[in-house]
Amino acid sequence: MSELITVKQLADKLGVPKSKVSYQSRKLDDSLILQQNGTNYLTERAQLLITQAIHDLMNPPTAEDVAEKATEEVETDTETVESVESEQSEQSAQTKSSEQTEQTDETNETDSEKDDDEDEDQDSLSKETSQEMMDLLYEWIDNLDDQIEVNQEQLEVYHDQLKAKDEQIEKLTQLLNQSQQLQLQQQQQQLKLVEDIEFEKSLTWWQKLFGKK
Repeated sequence: MSELITVKQLADKLGVPKSKVSYQSRKLDDSLILQQNGTNYLTERAQLLITQAIHDLMNPPTAEDVAEKATEEVETDTETVESVESEQSEQSAQTKSSEQTEQTDETNETDSEKDDDEDEDQDSLSKETSQEMMDLLYEWIDNLDDQIEVNQEQLEVYHDQLKAKDEQIEKLTQLLNQSQQLQLQQQQQQLKLVEDIEFEKSLTWWQKLFGKK
C-alpha cells in the first residue's frame, strides 16, 4: 500500500462497501488525505489506519473473549493479593494492622477497576453498534446515489432515442413534401400537355395552314 489510492479502490481491496471506507476516512486528519484534480487520495498511513479500523469492526471481541480477559485480570489480582499477604505475614505484628488496611484499600481499588473495565466494555459495544448503524446508513445512501445515477443514464438514453426519432420524422416529412411537390409538377405538366393537344385539335385546317412558318 505504498501508492496513493482512492476510497473506492481501498474498498474494493478490502471487499467492503465504499461507505465503510468513506466513513473511516472522515475520522482521519486532513493531512492524511491528498486531493489531486478534485479527487481525494489516501496516503499509506491513512490506508493502514482505515484497514485496521475496519478489521476491528468486522472482528469484534466476543462475549467469551471479554469473559476470558476478565478472568485473567481476576487471577492476576489474586496473585498480587496473595503475594502481598505473604509479605505481610513476615513483617512485625505492629505493622500488620496497617498493611491489612492497605490491602483492603487495594482490594477496593481492584473492584473499582473491574467495574470501570466492565463499563468500558459496554461503552465499546455501544459505540460499535452505533458505528455499524452509521455504516448501514452510509451504504444505503451510496446505493440510492447509484440508483439515481442509473436512472439519469436511462433518461439520457431515452432522450437520445426521442431525438433520433424526431430527426427521422423530420427527414420523412421533408421527403414527403418533396414527393408531393414533384407529383404536383408532373400533374401540371400532364395537364398542360392535354390542353395543348386539345387546342391543336380545335384548330381548323386553314388555321393550321396559316399558322405554319
